[in-house]
Amino acid sequence: MRSFGEMMLPTSLVHVFGVSIAVYGESLVLLHYDVHLFDCCCCIWMMKEYGVVESWTKQFRIDIQAQLVNTVGLRKNAEILLAMNDGDLVSYHPKTQRVKDLGIHGDTLHVSNSLYVGTYVESLVLLKGVNGVLGGLEESSDAVPCTSLLGGNDEVEKTATVEGNDD
Repeated sequence: MRSFGEMMLPTSLVHVFGVSIAVYGESLVLLHYDVHLFDCCCCIWMMKEYGVVESWTKQFRIDIQAQLVNTVGLRKNAEILLAMNDGDLVSYHPKTQRVKDLGIHGDTLHVSNSLYVGTYVESLVLLKGVNGVLGGLEESSDAVPCTSLLGGNDEVEKTATVEGNDD
């Protein structure tokens, strides 16, 4: 289930531009790009306690000196994945400040759009009665209408049972 609501930012970021949101482990993080004439950095803020404005803390400041196009991901081992101007994907460890070239290269003309890292969450939804035959769905008393699975298409009249894996 998804829920939507407003969340307060750290007071120092309320009126700034260049902020994006990501998930790091179990925490919400903000990536703020602070660009000045001769200085450029990416600051990473973490919300230590979900929903508590006062729990926002600045975790890292990465001095990028105009080499970085954008942050593309955060890894579980605390490394930050960065897309560089030359199209290279690198990992940066904030505590050691070491940069490692990962050997992955994006499009140098469209660097900010050519590299993407997503978060994988393992899940399994089984449709009861589906055996590889199109339309082979069973009806049952605990069935969920396909219209609710397909976004409300009124032309669909079959039902499918949705079960979770108890493993």
